[in-house]
Amino acid sequence: MHRLDPKYYVAINEDISFESSIFNKNDFIKIHSKNFRNVYKYFLIEDKKNICRGIASFGLSHENYIKNPINGSYGGFEYHPNLYFEIKEKFINFVLEDICKINPKYISITLPPDIYNIENNVHQLSVLLRNNFIIKNIEINQFIDIQNYNLSKSVKHGNRKNIKKCIENQIRFEKLLPDQYETAYKIII
Repeated sequence: MHRLDPKYYVAINEDISFESSIFNKNDFIKIHSKNFRNVYKYFLIEDKKNICRGIASFGLSHENYIKNPINGSYGGFEYHPNLYFEIKEKFINFVLEDICKINPKYISITLPPDIYNIENNVHQLSVLLRNNFIIKNIEINQFIDIQNYNLSKSVKHGNRKNIKKCIENQIRFEKLLPDQYETAYKIII
C-alpha cells in the first residue's frame, strides 16, 4: 500500500475489480501478459470506503520497454467519474515514479480517443506533458465522418487493411446495447 494522501492510497498488482475498458480487465490482461516480462497493475483506492476509483496497467517488454495498454487500441489512466484533478495527478505521478524505478528504455502510453472521455484525456495530457512526455500520435481515427471519408488518407496502413477486409467480408458495425457488452467481450477474448 502506498499512501497518496489521507483519503487515497495505491495498491499494486492486486486482484481488484473496477468498471473499466476491456483493456484494463483482469481477464484481458491475463491473456496478454505472456507477451511481457512483467505486468504492473495500479489501483487508486479510496480508503474510507475501500472502493477502487482508478486503474492503469502497464507491461514491461522483454526489450525493457514499458507499454500501456499491454494490448489493444488504447489505455491511459481510467477513473471513476467526479474524481478531483489533484487526486488524478497524484496517482499518475506516483505510477510514473514507480515505473521509472524499473529503469525502462522508454514508456509508451496510448490515450483513448477524445470521444470516450475528453475531460479525462485533458487531465492526463496535462500531467504527462509536465512529466516531459511527448505526443507521438493522437488516437482520433476511431471517429469517422462517412460523408467526407477518404480511406487512403484518413487511416493508417494497418487499420486500412483491416477495414478493407471487413468491407470485403461484408462485416457491419453497430453500436452495442449495454446488455450485449458481455457477449462482445467473450468474442474478443
